[in-house]
Amino acid sequence: MTGALGRRSAGAATATVSGARPAGVPVPLALGVLALVTLVKFALVLAAPPELVNNNEERMAAYVLDAIEGGNWTAPRDDIGRLMSKPPLYAWLAALGTLALGGLSRGALYLPSALGTLGCAWAVFGAGRQGFGGDAGLYAALAYLLSGAADKQLVMSRYDGLFAAFVALAALAAWRAWSAGRGWTWFWLAAAGATMTKGPLGILLGALGLLAAAWERATGAPVGLRGSHRAGIALLAAVIGGWLTLAWLAHGRELVDLLLVEELVGHAVGPATPGFGVHRPLGYVLALLLPWSLLTAVGSWRVVARPAAEPSARRFERFVFCWLWVGLLVFVLGAHDRQRLVLPLVPAAALLAGRELAHGLGRLAPGLRARVVAVAVVLWVGGSGVFFHLIRPGTADVTVTVAMRAAARAFQEQVGPGFPLTHVDAPFAFRFYLGQVRGGATPARATELLRGDVAVFVATREAEPLAAAGGPGHVREVWRWPSDGPAAVRVVSNHPRLERPDRLVYVAGPFEIRVDGAQPAETRRREVSFKAAGAGWTVQVLNLAPRPERITVRVAPPGEGAAWTRTLGPEQALRVP
Repeated sequence: MTGALGRRSAGAATATVSGARPAGVPVPLALGVLALVTLVKFALVLAAPPELVNNNEERMAAYVLDAIEGGNWTAPRDDIGRLMSKPPLYAWLAALGTLALGGLSRGALYLPSALGTLGCAWAVFGAGRQGFGGDAGLYAALAYLLSGAADKQLVMSRYDGLFAAFVALAALAAWRAWSAGRGWTWFWLAAAGATMTKGPLGILLGALGLLAAAWERATGAPVGLRGSHRAGIALLAAVIGGWLTLAWLAHGRELVDLLLVEELVGHAVGPATPGFGVHRPLGYVLALLLPWSLLTAVGSWRVVARPAAEPSARRFERFVFCWLWVGLLVFVLGAHDRQRLVLPLVPAAALLAGRELAHGLGRLAPGLRARVVAVAVVLWVGGSGVFFHLIRPGTADVTVTVAMRAAARAFQEQVGPGFPLTHVDAPFAFRFYLGQVRGGATPARATELLRGDVAVFVATREAEPLAAAGGPGHVREVWRWPSDGPAAVRVVSNHPRLERPDRLVYVAGPFEIRVDGAQPAETRRREVSFKAAGAGWTVQVLNLAPRPERITVRVAPPGEGAAWTRTLGPEQALRVP
């Protein structure tokens, strides 16, 4: 890598698209370096103590399992039955990662964000290489990867990182199509990916740089937006329209109210005051790209005060300027104020910083320049490792997650895997490490079950309200973590001790399951399996959801096995045999 980075003169640092091949590091090597940096950082994240306290992972885990086990791929639901509030591409990728990795894990939940981070870095490299020159493209991509934005995305089970990647790809495709006068289909394909990730805002953000065409016209050097969009728009309509049609057929008016009325219109116009905190979007971008964003400010000034003399470079710098600064205006006028929302603008800021890095490092000897870049990469990646492994573990959220992981292990050591708990408000991290991330019972339902004469074991944070509601002396705490001091999670039951009784009831996802003479072996959203010890067993599954749910019950009595499949309406039960 060091030799390749040094194989060019300082004067080539400003090479641009002017018909000649951009100088710099060979493309395969640069792409490999960016992939390696992303992979190392992702591995550091996964090896670090986990943080599973916020509800991002909880919701996404529910969507993934609903797609895989419930078959609801067009619009997955969360644990309380609410439809996914965004298009499902992130959940699809996380579900494919779950299938490939053999089960739900942090790696599977974060994988789409990691792929988005790498895709964004590659798009920045490709755009910067063609617009500013080979080294500028590589420095811009590295600035993006060696920033708080990339670190934030790698531990975020949300749509924003993947969305930023598709916006960057759309912007790169728009620049190429504007320059060549053709190829708009690629822009619309990337825009379809952005729309399927988070919504139609991706089309606008990816196209903002094209406002540079009007800037060029105003300065007497017009290059029109030539080329046909028919095929691309048709492709976009087919992708988005096809998904919406399938989702509407499955969910009807509920989908329209959620995606179009509540999400699209609601997020666009309220409840925040548009224009409030004008400085915040700019501050967010600068903070996410530190320290390289200081060079973004210099680069932005250069675009206005000292535009490039070469026409192609001037068009590209204006394209990137419009992408960044008009994009900031979009978020200033928007109704939502969150740092993660401006992630699609960070690639544009990185491109301007990358050109300034190329100007500055181009004054160094090739060998020294390569060593400086290598040292910067090692220091930042090492710093990320220190943060994720030594600093971040001291935060309250990571401490709670690690404690819940220990609690899950201790619980399984006592009762074995697959114990049929009914979760009320147990921490998600506890459920995650038990492999029971599906939703549980409401407090009212849990209280009703605790008052009954069939054993039920309820995991909760606060045992006292459930114990009191279940009746004096009838409900008791049978397990807690930790055993001494204030408990973070408890198990209460109407059974005298923590064990696997012959008769029990538990809630998993949308179903209440009663078992007599059999033991649960595996519970999925649409399939439950049991092992019966002898004759006389029964299993009853009640649908608690306000919609029909399909269920398969498999029971393996000694010497034989049987399965029953039914679609149950609300409050309808299946009793077998």
